[in-house]
Amino acid sequence: MRFEVDRAIWERFPGLRVILVWADGIDNRAERPELRRELDATMSALGSAWEYPNPQSHPHIAAWRDLMKSLGFSGKKFPSSIEALARRTLSGKGLASINPLVDLYNRISLAHLVPAGGWDLADFDGRELRLVLTDGGERFRALGTDQTVGVEPGEAAYLVGDQVVTRHFVWRQSDLGKLTEATEYALLISECLEEVDDETARAVAAELEGGLRDHFGVEPRSAVLTAGAGPLSID
Repeated sequence: MRFEVDRAIWERFPGLRVILVWADGIDNRAERPELRRELDATMSALGSAWEYPNPQSHPHIAAWRDLMKSLGFSGKKFPSSIEALARRTLSGKGLASINPLVDLYNRISLAHLVPAGGWDLADFDGRELRLVLTDGGERFRALGTDQTVGVEPGEAAYLVGDQVVTRHFVWRQSDLGKLTEATEYALLISECLEEVDDETARAVAAELEGGLRDHFGVEPRSAVLTAGAGPLSID
């Protein structure tokens, strides 16, 4: 399949880096308590070291609020996925363990305070996945709901065909591409804005790769897309 970031995204956010790591042959059914321990340790460390008045005060998270404002949307109404994770962690609510792949990317997301997510590529049937600014009216059905809604113009969204699989970058996901225990072919993704230094972005990529290799025994492929990057073939 092909993955492409629309030129309008690069023009609007020239400092954006899109980190992609994918692999086939994954066993996401087996319990991996070591991943849960790593996630718990990361949440504990974040709470101990936190020195900001609230989650949105951290520079990495504040940058996402500014980005949403620049697109004409409320960062409070549509908080980035990392803001939501940090808020739950700092409130003491913690995170439920959904499945090992989700535990992996949640740990890395919290460790570096950047958004991260993932999709089951088998759900896409080889169709092109694109990150675009929406025209408006594209259809979206949020994870776990039966209601389909039309999205507004100018949203940064991932599309397969004309169906939105994730709104506002990785703010909210649909059922299409959901990672489950049955997932064998997965694409993990992280978005680093220009406020995130290159060293952190490289660490995120390395830890996503290393997590798939060390915990799932697969050999991942990866790419880091920057401004002007053309289509990427994912096999």
